[in-house]
Amino acid sequence: MQQFFGLEATGQLDNSTLAIMHIPRCGVPDVQHLRAVPQRSRWMKRYLTYRIYNYTPDMKREDVDYIFQKAF
Repeated sequence: MQQFFGLEATGQLDNSTLAIMHIPRCGVPDVQHLRAVPQRSRWMKRYLTYRIYNYTPDMKREDVDYIFQKAF
């Protein structure tokens, strides 16, 4: 998340990272407030697309691709 928002990627939860995390990023909140009756909580899209920009050096690319394919 730090790198995505142009911050130094330290992996530490510092004040700059916290400030970025409190800014809404899209129409779907990260955390939903509990309600007695859930309101519309489904995505409007049926098919999702994704792209992996940076693969981890700890795993083979093929393994990562396979895991993501199975997850979706």
